[in-house]
Parts: sequence; structure tokens; C-alpha cells
Amino acid sequence: MVALPTLPVLAACSFLAGAACLGIGPVLYRATRGHGSEAQLLVGGAAVVAALWATAHGFHLTATAPAAQLTWARIAVALGAPTATCWAVLVVTQTRPNWSLPAGAALLLAAEPAVTAAAALGFPRFVFAGYRGVDVAGTPVLVLVPGRWLGVHGVYTAALCLFAAALLVRGAVGANGRDRSRYALLFVAGAVPTVTEALWWLPLPGVFGVNHTPIALAVSAACLFAASRRYALFGEQSMARDAVFDQMRDGVVVVDGANRIVDTNAAARAAFDVDDADVGAPADEVLPDDAAALTRRGVDEDEPLTIPGDDGDDRVLEPQREPLPGGTDGSLLSFRDVTDRRRAERRYRAYVEYADDIVVVSDADGNLDYVSPAVERALGYARPDMEGDPLLQYVHPDDRRGVAEPFAQALDNPGERVEVTFRARHADGGWRTLEGVGVNRFDDPDVAGYLVTLRDTTTNDRYEQRLRVLTRVLRHDLRNELNVVLGYADVIVDEGDEQLSEYGDNIRRAAKRLATLGERVRGVDRTLSDTDHGGRPVDVGDVAEEVGARAEARFPDADVDVEVDDCTTGFADELLATATWNLVENAVQHHDGEEPAVRLRVRRTNDAVELRVADDGPGIPADDRDAVESGHETQLKHASGIGLWLVRWIINGVDGELTFEGNDPRGSVVVVRLRAADAAPTGDAAQMDPWAVSSPVPEQSDGGRDVWPDGDGDGNDDGNGDGGDDRVDDAR
Repeated sequence: MVALPTLPVLAACSFLAGAACLGIGPVLYRATRGHGSEAQLLVGGAAVVAALWATAHGFHLTATAPAAQLTWARIAVALGAPTATCWAVLVVTQTRPNWSLPAGAALLLAAEPAVTAAAALGFPRFVFAGYRGVDVAGTPVLVLVPGRWLGVHGVYTAALCLFAAALLVRGAVGANGRDRSRYALLFVAGAVPTVTEALWWLPLPGVFGVNHTPIALAVSAACLFAASRRYALFGEQSMARDAVFDQMRDGVVVVDGANRIVDTNAAARAAFDVDDADVGAPADEVLPDDAAALTRRGVDEDEPLTIPGDDGDDRVLEPQREPLPGGTDGSLLSFRDVTDRRRAERRYRAYVEYADDIVVVSDADGNLDYVSPAVERALGYARPDMEGDPLLQYVHPDDRRGVAEPFAQALDNPGERVEVTFRARHADGGWRTLEGVGVNRFDDPDVAGYLVTLRDTTTNDRYEQRLRVLTRVLRHDLRNELNVVLGYADVIVDEGDEQLSEYGDNIRRAAKRLATLGERVRGVDRTLSDTDHGGRPVDVGDVAEEVGARAEARFPDADVDVEVDDCTTGFADELLATATWNLVENAVQHHDGEEPAVRLRVRRTNDAVELRVADDGPGIPADDRDAVESGHETQLKHASGIGLWLVRWIINGVDGELTFEGNDPRGSVVVVRLRAADAAPTGDAAQMDPWAVSSPVPEQSDGGRDVWPDGDGDGNDDGNGDGGDDRVDDAR
């Protein structure tokens, strides 16, 4: 068997170690993608430095000249100076994932290796005490003897390696099988070069007198390769941790079997005010009492935790405990912040509990899963007594089919709405009318049934019924009695003398006014009910000019003047023309002279458009003004007609204001104030022409949207409903 020369073999191993370190560099560089440029620079730089160190050591062993041997030895020491620092930082990043290296600390860590490397190359006497010869299998080799500064570097390197080893051992204690294997490989990768470096400091003879640390770097490269490929060193696990674990909204705390904190994520550190220095400390000393108690078995995990928040309000956390995987004795605690959800639940619960409407949730069979507290006020039942009962049990027998059928038809259509109206039995034995809407929410796991909202409309239904009956009776009986009055009035007019004929004519006119009043009241109700109030931009000046033009045509003896400023767009609707016409018409009709004068003035103030209708007549009676302005009628003070009330209702419907002023020397001024609008007017001519300014005047109002084009609904222009010229009118 041929014996190989020892020194060339050692040199070859050193060159192979350099190649291995250089080859592992790209593998580790690719594995650190997603970890930032700092991590890539650290790993890639460390692999390159180790490769150069091993290569320089190989040249040291192959050099034949003494001077060359010493030169390559100094180069190898300089290149190997930062290796221990890079190794320690690498271990910290693996065992303390939340830790980041501050810039100041990085400079301090790099300072000592930089000084050592520079001194080894430029000031060798500062680093080395000299050199000695070593006989390696018959071949002499010069090796450097460490000096004082290299001794300082050795102590610094040993401290870093021991610190890294302690972190690995501590991490392996509470780790699972996969992490423990990774930590073991990292430990071997650092321990082998550390041992060979320690042997070099001993003055050993022969082959052991040469520094074998660069050759041992091949073992480190192999361990790092295995840890990267098999145990996800810098790979998916670390990337997942950075991308998922630290970004989770739920706080996560990992504790080992000894109840010590192993790891925390950003949300947990913020919630419990902990940091990396607390890793390894007992959970009872770091976490709040309620959170720390979860690490002990037998503690209720469903009970929420309350902790102080940064805004001064308490935060509510829902905890959960899971054992660590792989049979490791330890726990993973997660804490979900449900403060906002709890607040929303309390808010919506308050909405439901204090609302007058009844909220019901029923299953597919019609059984009541939930009933809101409003049912106690509406039907007199206690909520627990109703829940679980069939809904139809409380429905009038005659209405049950009308309630069950639409719900059954909507059962297979999630989101479908069902409108129902039925009579429900009250606890006192009576019946209440309920109407509402049910929605199929079986697809929503939080509802899983029909969500029904019901409103008690018993009072409204009874009121509307009474109103319909009374209106029908009033109109029927009033018309019948007025027909009798009109019949006798005709007899008096036809058969009586001149004086009686005059009396009969007065009776007939009054009877016609009463007959017209019922139709007029119905017209007011229809007009205001069918109108979309609220207001939109309307040019008030255009409305005033149209009303003025119509008044001049209708009342040729009246002096109607219109004055309009610029920019008179205000919030109104199509009934503004009706209100303005009523004011002008009444001013003319109630004038006590032969030439009534009416002034329409439209102007823009800061935030309002003001329409003023002034006349020089006898003025609006004080009782009428007081009643309309206050909005309340009494037996002593009431408006004599509905004309001014109609104006008030129209103006109120668009958030306007109606007031009255005196007109010097006589007469009244009606002031309408509307909110100013900067937008262009909206609506077409038909909307802004409810009394048909540009169309022929119909002979008779039908009580619809065309509101009394002649002012009173009798088809005549006198405004009093009698076909004559009497000045008495109920419009005031």
C-alpha cells in the first residue's frame, strides 16, 4: 500500500474545503430570498470569506519558500478573522427570529475582526509573537506564533462561539424534532472549527501543529447544506415565519414544557408589552395573570381576557391553547383581539333590544329561534315563553295560510324578501295587526333562518279605517243635506219675492262652498301625499315670473309687479308654484278696493332665497297668522280656511320658512325663505307647472296633482266656489 504524503493531502483537503464553502454560498444565497438584502449579504459574504480562508491555507501548506509560507499564513489569518462573528450572527438569526441587528451593534461587531485583519497584513509584529517550525511527516512547515493581539482576538472568537453554542442548546431544549435536528447541525457546524482552532493554540508537535480550522470548514459547509436542504434553514419555514407568523393579527406565544416563553410574534409583543429579552423567562413573570394561567392545564380557554389598551380603553382577547406538534411538551397560545366585534355586537344588540319593531328569527319549520324584547311591549308575551314555539301559533287562523305560503315558496331562494301582514294574538286575548318583511338568511351561518322584522300597525290601521269611514259618511251625509238645502234655496229663489230671492241666492252660494270644501280637502291630501318633498334646486325667480304673468292674465284690474334678483336658485319642488299662486290669488281676491296691487320680490341673501308677496289690502287676520305661524289651531284661534295651511305645508316640506309681516301703510307681506342652492335647477316644465300656466284651464279640479287651477275647485275665476263674484273665500 502506497503511503500518501501528508502535507499535500492536507493542502488538497484545504483546497477542497474552500471549494465546498464557495459551492455552498449560492445555495444559501438563494435560500435567503425573501429575508432581505442584509441576510443575503451576511450568508453570501461568510461563505466567500470561509472559502478564501481555506484556499489561502492551502497555499500556505504548498509553499516551499519560508517567506511565502509566512505570507500565506498571515493572509489566512486576516481572511479568517470575521468568520466567528458571521457565525454568531447567523446563529442569532436562527434562534431569535424577532431579533434585528442594530447598525451600531453591527459596527462594533465588525470593528475587532477588521482591526485584526488589517494588523495581520500590515503590522504582523502587533499580532504575532513570531514563528516556529513544525515537522509534518518529514517536511518542515513554518507556522505563526500568536501574539498578544491575536490572543485578544482568540478570546473574542471563543466568546462568540460559546454564546452561539448556548443559544443553540437552549433553542433545542424547547424545540420539536425538526427544529432540534436543525439546531444540532448548526451546533456541529460551529463546534468542529472551534475545536480545531483551540488545538492550533496549543504548541503540539507534528501534524497537529498545523492549523486545521480551514479544513474543518468543509464539515461546516456540509452541515449547513444539510440544514438548508432538509430542515429549511433560511428556507420555506423561515420565510413562512416572517410572512405569516409575524404578520398575523392574532397574538401568538409559544411556551415550553417548563412554562418558559420560547417565542412571540409582533401582535403578542404589542398586546402584552414584551420583547425579545423576555424570551426564555417564565410565562408567569412576563404575561398578565389571566394569559399566563392558560399555560396550565385545566384552565377555561373560553373565558375572554381583558387587558388595558393603548387608547385607554380595555381590549378583549379570545384565547386558545394548542399543544406543540411532534409530541413536544409545550403549548402554543393564540389571542384574537375581538374588541371591535364585541363593541359592534353590543351596539347592534342595543339597537334590537330598544327598537319598537319586533325582530324574529325562525327556522325552516316556522319555529321561533329568536324573538326581540319588543314583543313584550307589542304582544305582552315574555321572550323565553315564545322561543321554540311555532310562529303560526300566534297568527290569526284566517291569516295563517297567507303567512305560511310565501315563506314556504322562498325557502329555496336565499336572500328573497317576503312581505306579510297578519293579525297576531295578544297575551290579553285581543288581536294586533303586524306587518313586516322576512328575508331568507339560511345561507348566513350567523342567522341560519328567516330574519323577520315586524311592526305593530294596529293603531294606524284603526285610525285609517275610522278616517275612511268618517270621510265617506261626512261627504255622503253632507252632500245629501246640502242637496236638500239647495233644493229649498231654489224654491225660495224661484217663488219668493225679491228679498227672499236674495236670501235664497246667499243660501245657495254657501251650500256650494260647503260642497266644494270636501273635494278641496281631499285634493290637498292627495297633492301633499303624492309629492316627493325634501327639495331640489329650483329657480324661484322663474316661478315668481310665471305666477305674475298668470295673475295679470287672470286679474286684468290688478297691478301685479315682479322683481327678481340674480342667482335665485333655492331648494323647492313643483308645489312652490301652487303656494305662490295661492298667496297672489288670495291677495287679489280679498282686496277691498277696485285696483289691488301685489308685489312679488325675489332676492338672494347669504344662505337663503327669499320670496316676498306684498299687497295693499286689509291684511291677513291676526288669528289666521298666529295659527299658521305656530302650527297649532285652538278653539279660540284658528285659520278660517286651508289656503294658508296649504302654503305652510308646501314650504315646510322643503325645509323652508313661512312668516308674515305688515305692509306700510296697509296690507300684508308673506315671506317665504328657502335654502339657497348653487346647483342648476332641475325638473321639466310639467313638474314646474302644476296649475297649467301654459295650458288651458280645466273646467273642474279632480283633486289630483293639478291643484285648483282656478284657486278653489269650482271651475270659475272668482275663487269662492259659487260661480259668482263674492269676496268671501275659505282659502284664507
